[in-house]
Amino acid sequence: MNEKISPKLITIIILSSLIVGGVGGWVFNRFLIPKINTIPFLMKYNLSPSGSPLVINTKQEIRVNEGSDTVAVVQKVRPWVVGLAYGSDFNNADFRGSGIILTSDGLIAVPAQSLYSQSSKQQLKIVFDDGKVLPATLKAMDTDSNLALVKVDANNLPTASVGLAADLELGQRIIVVEKTLNEFNPNIYVSFVSSQTHNHPAQSYFADDFNQVFKFSPDLAPNNSIIFSLEGNIVGIKTRTGIVTAEALKNALNSYFKNGAIVKNVFGFFYLPISLSDATAFNGTQGAWVHNTDYSRNFSIIEGSPAAKAGLQGGDIITAVNDDKVTLQNSFEDLSLKYSPGDVIRLEVKRGKTIKTLNLTIGAKKYGTGPGF
Repeated sequence: MNEKISPKLITIIILSSLIVGGVGGWVFNRFLIPKINTIPFLMKYNLSPSGSPLVINTKQEIRVNEGSDTVAVVQKVRPWVVGLAYGSDFNNADFRGSGIILTSDGLIAVPAQSLYSQSSKQQLKIVFDDGKVLPATLKAMDTDSNLALVKVDANNLPTASVGLAADLELGQRIIVVEKTLNEFNPNIYVSFVSSQTHNHPAQSYFADDFNQVFKFSPDLAPNNSIIFSLEGNIVGIKTRTGIVTAEALKNALNSYFKNGAIVKNVFGFFYLPISLSDATAFNGTQGAWVHNTDYSRNFSIIEGSPAAKAGLQGGDIITAVNDDKVTLQNSFEDLSLKYSPGDVIRLEVKRGKTIKTLNLTIGAKKYGTGPGF
């Protein structure tokens, strides 16, 4: 007996078939085809439908050694870092920290405060990474920056690559190396830059000094250690009085080669940096405000100094040096390093509501080699 299938049932069957087929096709294209395409024999047929999304199903185990770059830097810089020692036997041995080799013939930068006074008649000894020990003589010293240059009699020494502290970025990893008396085994500290090099507003600076510093955290390394970037460039020396930046180190080295001693620029005034934010917020002018926040001194310009002779006055704001604008990132200190003693620089100065131009002849301060600290 023939029974008719109702149109309603036919509709349900057709819809069910379409739904099941659609779901099945999606599952097949989404999960089975990509798996099939990983079979070497079938890969050449590329069974994926045209226009289908690329799906990577293969899982690969990737092992990352996050310390590999640090290890590479340490291996690179370790031969450049030397130790400083005094004493003739174990009973009076005194290890004074680390220095850095600058030239292949034995010129080495060390913290000045790590040295004995020359009146002590004690012989400084340089301890190299391979355990070799050589006597050293003092060649130049900058007591204000806590930097000294000493020399050993040697040739073909490995020399450090000197970078720029100003290139450090916030959050950048740095490596601090402390030489020990154990050859091939220095102490290593890994930190991060927490403050970039610049003059900080709300603090006055002496224009004759190197004032710009950077900070890093955690700061666990002892004083008289050497600071490197991840590129393996020295960016500073940590000392008891602060960080001697690579810029200050380069300036001292160039001066030594030129003059046989460390000679620094002399300006003779104190200033407080005014940032663009400060100037905007308080209706001021961006630049270097000739001002001294140290209340133990009642002056901002030293009598008889190049600044005084040029006519600079307390309260002036230096807005440009030879047409280069003075900003927080391009500070007076940054601009002044372009020049040498005897150079005449043109200062654009705002005094009250008046703009003045002053010509300042840079003076010189020559440092000796003694008596030390």
